[in-house]
Amino acid sequence: MWIVALIAVLFFVLAILIKHFKCYWLIAGYNTASKKEKEKVDIEGLGIFMGNMMYLLSCVMLLGVILRTLGYKLVGDLTWIVVIGITIYMVVKGQRFQSKGQEGQQQMKKSTVVTGILIFIPIILLSSGLMIYGVLPSEVVLEGGALQITGMYGTTIAEKEIISMELIDEIPEIERKVNGFDFGNILKGNFQLEEWGSGMIYLESKRGPYILIRYKDGKFVLINFKKPEDTQRTFEMLST
Repeated sequence: MWIVALIAVLFFVLAILIKHFKCYWLIAGYNTASKKEKEKVDIEGLGIFMGNMMYLLSCVMLLGVILRTLGYKLVGDLTWIVVIGITIYMVVKGQRFQSKGQEGQQQMKKSTVVTGILIFIPIILLSSGLMIYGVLPSEVVLEGGALQITGMYGTTIAEKEIISMELIDEIPEIERKVNGFDFGNILKGNFQLEEWGSGMIYLESKRGPYILIRYKDGKFVLINFKKPEDTQRTFEMLST
């Protein structure tokens, strides 16, 4: 969240520099254009437009950080959809500030728009696919003398390596994500927990109960499901 907040502040500073101090050299594409090409651009209009878009991106990203800090993680994460939408709009609408009336310029504008769409569509599809895969519930399976957790960041633990297993109602504070998926209340992957250190967690709810499995070398796995009864049922299955 700190990284996102810093990026939002950077966008805000860029908006001020571009819109109010006319630092047009900060606009990608314009800064590398030839003098002749720059003469065909309504740079004042483009500067105001880009500045406004930077302000908007900054506000939306800061809103997402604030919502996550207040505990509204799912709504905070959804602000990234708005960020992607604003970015696409900025790329497409920014072309209108190029001079009209010249066929070459019109072709360039069309190709830029098409290129922007072709770039962002795969990004959106890939992001959506990863998001859907990430929110799918993990399954806990005992098979072939090993405990398997399926889905994103799934893992396998040999039964002989398991030291203990218990059902607990509270866990230490989750300090940070080392490598994993974090969307709303769903956490999957390697996370750092206060006092416990790093371990694999598969959580669908921020409330207990939780299944805590400790195995060799001080490693642990933490599991729960959206419905407490599903967590209880899984624990009973593993205990048996």
